[in-house]
Amino acid sequence: MIKLAQIINSEKALKNLLELKLPVKIAYKLSKLVDKMQPELKIFDEQKLSLVKKLGVATENPGEFQVLPKNMEEFREDLKKLLDIDVNLEFGEGKGLEKISLADLGDISISPQDLLVLNWLIQE
Repeated sequence: MIKLAQIINSEKALKNLLELKLPVKIAYKLSKLVDKMQPELKIFDEQKLSLVKKLGVATENPGEFQVLPKNMEEFREDLKKLLDIDVNLEFGEGKGLEKISLADLGDISISPQDLLVLNWLIQE
């Protein structure tokens, strides 16, 4: 299990990784993982918007909302609870989350920042 925050924080790094030339098996696995993450990302966006609407007001821009300053603390607390939710993201040949080794990625260049946010997925 991983935290919803890890999925949210990893989205850009995974997309960056998928833009690189990877061994076909790893590219396939990562593509499947990104597909499995999409429903979680969608639900997160919906819940976050719901919180903003509940604790905020509509702005001048249609469909846009802003949290009221007096409700900011409650918004932060609720958002933290949302990001702390455990997500069962099965990935790999067995059940659970199968990590990818750096060796499996081949000779690629990955930024330290991307590697840091993907530490739940990539091992030495």
